[in-house]
Amino acid sequence: MLEEMIRHALDEYEGEVSQSALRRYIGPNVRAADIQAVVDSMPDVVSYLGEPEGGGRCPLIHRRLNKDDVISFIIAKGFRHREDSSVPHSNEVRYYLVEKPKEDARKAKAEAERKRWDELWADAEESRKRAEHHARHMKMCREWGNANGFVVGARGAIPKAVREAYKEETGVEL
Repeated sequence: MLEEMIRHALDEYEGEVSQSALRRYIGPNVRAADIQAVVDSMPDVVSYLGEPEGGGRCPLIHRRLNKDDVISFIIAKGFRHREDSSVPHSNEVRYYLVEKPKEDARKAKAEAERKRWDELWADAEESRKRAEHHARHMKMCREWGNANGFVVGARGAIPKAVREAYKEETGVEL
């Protein structure tokens, strides 16, 4: 019941609600410790101390975040041991909220760069294959022309009459 009310409050406040707003939403008869115990048991909600507005106390904020994602990120950054699976504390959550979007942007940029290079390499490979195909047919055209009574040099341009006769014979246009 309390978990449902917390989820409704999060929906009402678009995924992030302060402790005081949550208490107003749920009602004054529920203890803050009970609310915190339920939030701690919810795998997709974290609690952390928010930034104070104009000084004073920091409000406790409940936000929809996957706790496992936060913990994995903090472990990957080296701020926590793998064996420590306790609820992430405020500094860890704030660090996650600031640094995770930056890391995601860096990864997306690197992936876009890899994709761009893959496309460039694919274009280069296609161009190389076209050039090899053209060179092979130019050689075959010279050989064909010499074998069929045309005068074709070993280098330079192939006469138009030879290219047209080769095209009629093989169907390959040069």
